[in-house]
Amino acid sequence: MTPPPCRLYVLPAAAAPTAVIMRRGPSVWWHLLTWDLEAGELTPGAWLRGMLYPERSAVSPDGKLLGYFALGHGRHPWDTYFAVSKVPWLTALAAWHTHGTWTGGCAFAADNSLTISASMDKRPFHGRYPYGVTVGNLPPTLPGAAGTARDHRGRLLVATDQGEVKIVEERSGARVTIWSRDLNGLTPDPVPSPRWARAW
Repeated sequence: MTPPPCRLYVLPAAAAPTAVIMRRGPSVWWHLLTWDLEAGELTPGAWLRGMLYPERSAVSPDGKLLGYFALGHGRHPWDTYFAVSKVPWLTALAAWHTHGTWTGGCAFAADNSLTISASMDKRPFHGRYPYGVTVGNLPPTLPGAAGTARDHRGRLLVATDQGEVKIVEERSGARVTIWSRDLNGLTPDPVPSPRWARAW
């Protein structure tokens, strides 16, 4: 029986011709590689037996640092944590304990300052990060919500587990629904795309 193919995730640097490949497989094993996009060369790095979350990870603009979220098999505080390492390694130069897996991810600014959206400790339990870190709040959980996010005005956009979308404002400690639509009644009705959607 042929083993299933590995899963690959690519995190490109914003200002350098490099990317990080996060490779999963076999099973709970992860492997990091640096991808030199100009030379077409791969440099192997760390292997981890645990769980990485590529969609919650980021590469610094210069491609030298990796901010990553990991669920390990270690003891507290290494059970769930955010860390920053040098690419393509996972050796934590700074690490923050997270309170479970309720995290939104991280992002680097041009000066390598880091914003992490997570339910986590504000100070690292391991090492330090010299470029500055902002720990952002995640949207609150709401009863019956399948997912929440904040819009450009800070309002909550809520998708409920009952097939409804809402805009919710927080006013004087209360949450007020100011708009909602039930999407359960939609039925398939394929139509050709409009002209404006067919060309640049």
